[in-house]
Amino acid sequence: MRHSIYLDDGRVTAVSQRQTEEHIVFVYDILQKSEFIIEAKKSDQEGDASQSKENLGFIIDTGNMAVRLEETKKQKQLSLQQVNKTIEYGSKFISDRDLA
Repeated sequence: MRHSIYLDDGRVTAVSQRQTEEHIVFVYDILQKSEFIIEAKKSDQEGDASQSKENLGFIIDTGNMAVRLEETKKQKQLSLQQVNKTIEYGSKFISDRDLA
């Protein structure tokens, strides 16, 4: 069984959707027996297994073998880059040409 858990986010992978569903049930059972609290609203339910899932802020797509940044994370990254550019610019004089 392949799985990973980090803080409050986890994933289970298997060779088929059916096997993944079985592994998810097993992992949930073990976690509940270990007295972890499973947030049902935030967790996959039976039939939710798919090749593309969000995990730790990334979209992991095993169908295309791709990992991409979630859209909200992209926007935060772009905003952070703008803040860093502004800080790097410092207290320099900004001319009209710089604003264009």
